[in-house]
Amino acid sequence: MAQTRDSVSPGRGEQVEFENEHVKVVRVITGPGERSPLRTRRDRVLIFLTDSHEMHLARGGQQKEVRHKAGEVLWRTSSDHQLENLENQAVEVIVVELKGRA
Repeated sequence: MAQTRDSVSPGRGEQVEFENEHVKVVRVITGPGERSPLRTRRDRVLIFLTDSHEMHLARGGQQKEVRHKAGEVLWRTSSDHQLENLENQAVEVIVVELKGRA
């Protein structure tokens, strides 16, 4: 499958694990202290493979510090956001984006 690296944040990785006309499954790995670029994600399920402590930065400037445990599964609606890893280790998450209606 395709693998991409963000040029905005070196060392941050996103690997497409599966994709069809219904879903896109992406493995996201964010290193310690790294920040993702601002992006839009569709409605999605998040599956945390590691514990996480992150700063969620929404378009418009809203910030929220969030923590999740390995094994936690969450539903999120579409949003424009950026995440900063506040952990001293990499954070790994599986993102299952729904296609079709956003």
